[in-house]
Amino acid sequence: MTELERSLLLRRFLDVFDEHQAEILADTLGLIAGQIRGEFATHADILDLKESIQRLTEAQARTEARVQGLAEAQARTEARVPGTGRGSSPDRGEGPGTGHRAWAEETPEISGGLRPAFRA
Repeated sequence: MTELERSLLLRRFLDVFDEHQAEILADTLGLIAGQIRGEFATHADILDLKESIQRLTEAQARTEARVQGLAEAQARTEARVPGTGRGSSPDRGEGPGTGHRAWAEETPEISGGLRPAFRA
């Protein structure tokens, strides 16, 4: 509450209360008004929020473009390098998961002699 608002309230309260009561009432209403203002977003708060959302939207678009570029580069790499295609591994058998099984069988000293729980 501004000093002007408090002064106007105090003047009105002095019409019906003694000076001490009017001041206490004006101070109390000033505290309440301050709390209410603190609980609501101001115009500046909303503008800041809009600006933040705009920056996040732009950053998201840049991230999506970069991810797309990385996916295209990965596809080009997989096309150039033999045996890097997803879902198959020509030097270790066909189908998903066969590379892990073959690795465990070929490198028992590293894999701790792990064997697959099932065989395809």
